[in-house]
Amino acid sequence: MPWFSVKFDGTTYYRYAVSERRLLLHYVSLGQWNIDCRRYTPRLFNYKTLLLFFTEINSALQNGLQLNEAIHSLSESSSNPILNKNCLAICHELHTGEAFNTILSRLSNQRCQPYCQLIVSDGSREDCEQSIKTSIEQLTSLLAWSAKLLKGITYPFFIMQVALAINLLHSLFASTDAPSNLLLNTSMYLITSFVQAIIVINFINGNASNWFETFNASFRLTKLLALLNASRKTGKPLQQALYKMPLHFNHATLKEEILFTYYSLQLGNSYQTSFPTSWFPKESALALDAASQNGDIDRALTLAAQEHERQCQQVIYWFEKIVPACCLFIAAGFVVSALLSIYQPLLALS
Repeated sequence: MPWFSVKFDGTTYYRYAVSERRLLLHYVSLGQWNIDCRRYTPRLFNYKTLLLFFTEINSALQNGLQLNEAIHSLSESSSNPILNKNCLAICHELHTGEAFNTILSRLSNQRCQPYCQLIVSDGSREDCEQSIKTSIEQLTSLLAWSAKLLKGITYPFFIMQVALAINLLHSLFASTDAPSNLLLNTSMYLITSFVQAIIVINFINGNASNWFETFNASFRLTKLLALLNASRKTGKPLQQALYKMPLHFNHATLKEEILFTYYSLQLGNSYQTSFPTSWFPKESALALDAASQNGDIDRALTLAAQEHERQCQQVIYWFEKIVPACCLFIAAGFVVSALLSIYQPLLALS
């Protein structure tokens, strides 16, 4: 289902509908004939912008505003174009009776949607505030991992830029250099700068966690169990929390495991037989066994999330050491290349 921008009476509204025809019929039934309806592609929330949105809304709620008032105020006061237009779209959809977390999911990319589903929009004000705080904690933790890696590669990237700049300037001012060398050095500088810019932007937006999720099982399970635990804190039953989880992960094996667990629990099987053993290592396995007896699954989820996070932190620790070292090694290659190009005429004379 796409988004549409609808203009009438000098005002633009953003609506989510099955089709343009269905939306036009809706407005015609309301007596609105002179309307301009066009397809609209919103800029979806990523980890960073979603965290900014939750932080602003949480601040407004603490100042005494209602949720719809906070979103409307943010749509008028925010200087961020993504927040501005998306908040307008949320306000327009809220007026039609749509649930807040459903609208927010439609305006977020796939990996951010589970953090939108944590929001309790049909409970009390306190439940809504607490669920927003839970989402803020989860997103802050996720972005912290990307920030650590970004900090580790900043210095090697700077060394690479300096070395490439020296090489390019030498080719530019050296009278003995062929035009082909200048073209090669310019191309190398531009390509390297472009790749570095893409990496830095992705790390700033928290997308480094997407790469970790693809290649590291502990990271996937840390994210999954943390989301399940957070969903339980917002009052959702475990099976309801599991139901939509496969939509938020791209890893095929993990999707199968989630679906197997969900349907196994639906059939009335115990926690111990329903959950994969790899999800609950060490002490959490004992807690899962106890949960099969007393029904307290929250402790098992917490212990499992902590254990996988510990394993994930070990991987990240070594990754923080290896990636900067590799970047420094590449930078050293550029520095050596720059020095050789500068001193090669002197070596030839000797």
